[in-house]
Amino acid sequence: SIWTSSHTPRYGFGNFSVIASFDYKNRDKIVSIIFREIEKLKDKGPTKQELKLVKESWRRDLLKEFEGVERLASKAASNYQSYGTPFPYPSLMESYDKVTIEDVKQACRTYLDSTKCAIVTLKPERYKEEFPEDTLTHKPEYYEPKRITLDNGLSILYAYNPYCPFFDLVAYVNAGVRAEPPSMHGLSNLLSLYMEEGTKEMNKQELNNFTEKRGIDIRCSSGNNTIGVNANFLKDDFEKALELVRDIMFRPAFPEDRLENLKKLVLQRQRERKNSWGSLLMDEYRSNFFTTHPYCYPQLGSPESIEMITLENIKEFHDSVFVASNMQIAISGPQKYEEVAEIIASIFSEVPQGKFTVPRFKQPP
Repeated sequence: SIWTSSHTPRYGFGNFSVIASFDYKNRDKIVSIIFREIEKLKDKGPTKQELKLVKESWRRDLLKEFEGVERLASKAASNYQSYGTPFPYPSLMESYDKVTIEDVKQACRTYLDSTKCAIVTLKPERYKEEFPEDTLTHKPEYYEPKRITLDNGLSILYAYNPYCPFFDLVAYVNAGVRAEPPSMHGLSNLLSLYMEEGTKEMNKQELNNFTEKRGIDIRCSSGNNTIGVNANFLKDDFEKALELVRDIMFRPAFPEDRLENLKKLVLQRQRERKNSWGSLLMDEYRSNFFTTHPYCYPQLGSPESIEMITLENIKEFHDSVFVASNMQIAISGPQKYEEVAEIIASIFSEVPQGKFTVPRFKQPP
């Protein structure tokens, strides 16, 4: 692949870059092609159609900068730094429209001088052509993932990966938009936020200190069909990280004083979605296409539904969906399953089995 970029600051020197990604054995050929195309632009310039397409593409990209208040504010700040004004678009468009084929040719002749450019190539430290296949002492091995089911019904998929120094974990329960009780849209999202507020053993500050000290990354999320937990941690923290994941999922603290703040956060995110054309279109599509299915409701809920949700509602929903028989866990990391099987079983074996029936819905007429 080959692409280009340019940067023109208000002061000092700008730059024009050609970036390419390729097999190293084709390096000289690729460089030759790039300079040949540059010489063609110097000599003949682009065709009328090519210049027209570039101008239309630029205008489309310009419109994207106006999608959402956050993006517009960010662009206004960078425009002020580059052009001295937050909204330079009228003058930019006027100048852009005036660009001719001769202007492109002259710019290429002035700035794209092969004697004044720098070429930087990143080459693999051990390029494969330098080492025949039969001299390689270490070849990747494939290890079949192992699936186990604990006595409580919890299903765990484990994949040994000796080439990665850390563990990755994902855990999902059947829940999400489709499992929310009527009139409580946004309940799954609110629950996933609450799960990051601490456990019965650690408040949020203690939880943050614990993970930051060890470089453990844990995130909770919700979607149409699930509520999930993603975690990333090093080998030395395997047992502690698994215990923390278990506690976040099955022993959340649900501090009462955080409910109103979390609701305000959700309401703010609802307002932010209204500043995004893409989000508004998606919400409109869902409401019109999934007319009789819960997918017609936004994942964040509505101001009315969020206002109705109580802490007791959140706890009851959590206890109903976070049961072993309704969960799948996948773990991948640098230890063989035989080395960690007992740890995994001991940590998750006490999780209540429970029973949750995934709701089924009729197809709309």
